[in-house]
Amino acid sequence: SVKQLYVDDVSRCPLVIGGGDILRFDDRVLASHYLKQMTTYFSGWSQASQQGPYQVRYRFGSAAARRADPVNDFVIERMPPVRGAFFLSPLNCPGADSVAFFSAGIPFDFCAEERQHVQEIFNQSSFVYLRDEQSADKLRQAGVTREIEVAPDIAVVVSDLFPKTELAEAARDVLSKVGIYADQPYLCFQLSEAATHDLVGIASQLEGFAKRHDLPVVLLPLGFCHGDAETLSLLAKASPHRFRFAHAKTVKEMLAVISHAVAFAGVSMHGNICAFAYGVPHLFGVLNVDKIDGAMVSMNLDPAQRIRNWNELTRGLEGLLALDRSVLVRKQSVAGERAYLTSSRLINSLSDN
Repeated sequence: SVKQLYVDDVSRCPLVIGGGDILRFDDRVLASHYLKQMTTYFSGWSQASQQGPYQVRYRFGSAAARRADPVNDFVIERMPPVRGAFFLSPLNCPGADSVAFFSAGIPFDFCAEERQHVQEIFNQSSFVYLRDEQSADKLRQAGVTREIEVAPDIAVVVSDLFPKTELAEAARDVLSKVGIYADQPYLCFQLSEAATHDLVGIASQLEGFAKRHDLPVVLLPLGFCHGDAETLSLLAKASPHRFRFAHAKTVKEMLAVISHAVAFAGVSMHGNICAFAYGVPHLFGVLNVDKIDGAMVSMNLDPAQRIRNWNELTRGLEGLLALDRSVLVRKQSVAGERAYLTSSRLINSLSDN
């Protein structure tokens, strides 16, 4: 296969990179996540181009000519031709006169051989907005000396883009298909394949909680690249009467289900952040990554809103019902102001360049 990149060097423009866990060097893992989202892999010959002040053309080889490793093919054909696909600067990204990082996260520490490259990329950047102090510390430990802005993940203001009132129709549509009508209260629950080995215990606690409070449990897949749908489908079989699998296909539908719940619990960081954005009491499930701690600190959340062992699920869920929504709303307002302020500074930095 062949990839060709053509850029008009006369017309260069700023590039903004974000957000999520994209600042990492395990390109094959990222590629595998993208591939899980695709129903069919590329076939035949194809070409894509972008018109404007600069032009990018990609040309892909035929399916018959592919190697036996589709993940590697994806890295070569669909990701930037640099190791660490999102570590970009004007030096390795033709067409960019400046590069800024927006609400991004760094999930892993950098090894010794990666540090010089990280220093070069970030010390050349025009602005760096990271979503937690853990990510910022990883840059500093790698030797990055430029100023790093840390603010809550920009998802804390998703409720401004998709107000709850405008999601009501989508919520009714998705929920009515699983037998929930007329503002009936429910718990929204999410899991990924990381919890597969704990499903029996999770199901038992979840069903007990649902029975005590007469709440149906809406199982909502959020991360299709993390096996949410498959995992929650297995969980749904444990209690067909109490557990309802929601087939939300779009971001709007997912937000609609989260925003209208009486509470949300799940391992998804962004699922929890979106619940926070709508003032919905929420609980971080068991996921051993430091970004969860970082997100909770950025949003000034109570440590009780995270469990570290699935045996604590019942305690965590009961605690959600006692949370004061007005407190969450005030915390969201503060977090949103910080995210907006940092975003404004990023925009100003692009204007200055």
